[in-house]
Amino acid sequence: MSEPRYFLPYADISWQKSNTPYSPVFDDIYWSRNENPNSSLAEKQHVFINASHLSERWAQLTPRDEFTILELGFGFGLNFSLACQLWQSISNCDQSILHYVAFEQYPVSPEDLTRMSNSLDDQILDRLITAYPRPIPGPHYIWISDNICLTLILGDAVQALPTLSAEIDAIFLDGFSPDRNDQLWSGLFPTLSDLARPGATLATYSVAGQVRRDLSSSGFIINKITGYGEKAEMLQGRKVGSWLARSRPNDKTSIIGAGLSGIHTAIALSKRGIDVDLHDASDKPLGAASRLKQLAVSPQLAAVPEKTSLISLLAFEFLIRNTDYHQSGKLQLLSESRELQKAKKLTDLCPDHLLHLVSADDATRLSGITVKDPCLHFPTAGWLDPSQLITHLNRVDVNLNSSINSIEKHDSGWLIGQDNHKKTSTRNLVLATGAVPSPYLAPLQLVPARGQSLRTTGEVPSPRVILSGNVTWFPSNSQESTLSATFIREDSGEDIRNEETKLLLTLLKDMTGINIRRVESATGVRSTTRDRMPVVDKVPDWGELADYCQLNKRTRAEHFDGNQPGLYCATGFGSHGATYAPLCTEYLVRMILKEPHIPIPELAATRFAFRDAGIKSQSNQDSRQTRER
Repeated sequence: MSEPRYFLPYADISWQKSNTPYSPVFDDIYWSRNENPNSSLAEKQHVFINASHLSERWAQLTPRDEFTILELGFGFGLNFSLACQLWQSISNCDQSILHYVAFEQYPVSPEDLTRMSNSLDDQILDRLITAYPRPIPGPHYIWISDNICLTLILGDAVQALPTLSAEIDAIFLDGFSPDRNDQLWSGLFPTLSDLARPGATLATYSVAGQVRRDLSSSGFIINKITGYGEKAEMLQGRKVGSWLARSRPNDKTSIIGAGLSGIHTAIALSKRGIDVDLHDASDKPLGAASRLKQLAVSPQLAAVPEKTSLISLLAFEFLIRNTDYHQSGKLQLLSESRELQKAKKLTDLCPDHLLHLVSADDATRLSGITVKDPCLHFPTAGWLDPSQLITHLNRVDVNLNSSINSIEKHDSGWLIGQDNHKKTSTRNLVLATGAVPSPYLAPLQLVPARGQSLRTTGEVPSPRVILSGNVTWFPSNSQESTLSATFIREDSGEDIRNEETKLLLTLLKDMTGINIRRVESATGVRSTTRDRMPVVDKVPDWGELADYCQLNKRTRAEHFDGNQPGLYCATGFGSHGATYAPLCTEYLVRMILKEPHIPIPELAATRFAFRDAGIKSQSNQDSRQTRER
């Protein structure tokens, strides 16, 4: 298994005659050579779109249906573009959702993708280029429109495919030739069969004997049909069984907690047409975050790439492409030699457009504030105003001053409400309760962490970028600037404390030499976990989990499957909720609705119990359960 890295290299592509891209690594072309620039589309149309009978199948769809395509070998995204164009041309698809799941280990560079798009005048490819992610390993969830989502999984498909949770209707095998890329073609077919729904189709240009035999032995009925151009034949397959479209449920979902994670979850559900109730005991949404006008967003990276850092980077990438934020940039002061050494390691691992070192003089010019130390500059970091989220709740039933203190399991889901009052029923329930104690989440041992911030009122000029050291100073927002924040674990007090105000002002003076006198204070309580990663998952039956962890390896089942049906949580975001919440809640909604996703064991609710019992991470638990349904 390869070691984690922050960025994958782009594909090495040589453009040959007839504008045909060629891979020196695999000694193969991406499609057949032809003088006509549109021949690449015609080839893909024949081999994948037509052979999968997409037009006929999509004409059968009804509102709220879903269709999922899985592709091995995304390349230039031509198959994706053709599928999107067909989807948009069929009126039956207007109220349905197309999920397109694609794997690519050697992503095409934006420059090469743009070159191809320019030659084809393809609007879908133009949209893809705009939303195209940086080559960060892992899943990227890209909404091209309200009813088309590309799940682009960058990295080794051999490792990632077995963890995928999805129900597939059509499979495109479009990797390089089996004799040049045998890893992609060997050993994955049983997994593809597990993921495929009954009657799912399969198409590939390859007619290699071993490919035919392996597909047949994995449960696909395989036929040779007429190929395209100089290829006389290709393979068309079908999973045993009759195909029926998968209908998207409209099960009501209730969310307790209208903080960042609760609001993001509500927005993600409502944009899919799901009925959502959002409850909070306070008189306005956002909780403690409502007292702040600025929250920093940037990735948290370790000097040695690790999975938690990759999740942070993926979360930041999702945020900057899906959330309105102020891209001010951020300067991380490096006042100690160990900090500088870590920063130098990071610059070797990351491209300049993500981060780079700057001198104290350059930091001073960037910020407009005298800086005494070198800095790590994050040009795309910035901040957001959490109140802007409220404008996206127009399709959500928001219930404020709604203190939910009664939760009961019900045959059809959950009953929630206040003691001695009428209860309301919901199929799914999400606990986004933050630092507010909940008996259903008590075994997580969440720790409250008090924080106090200050708002300055223009007494002195604020920095042009976020300036972060022992204290963080934000650029001006409507004549105000934020200075944050204290972080006191195991303290849930929300009172204003003069000693913390003095501490923040002293730290600012030490960092910049600037004295500020006129400030307003704001406090809030964060919810933290023992490993500083949020918990975004199904809520387990804690008694069953405890019993499972006590069993020895020989007697316990390979995978724990003792979750409480319809009960989920999104909590423990600590100081980084603004950065993590958009991606984590998209992931949670995909889990709730059984949409394609890659499980993230680092966010699992079971992880602390497993670690304490010496049980290895169960990273493909969710995908196996999906395929066994």
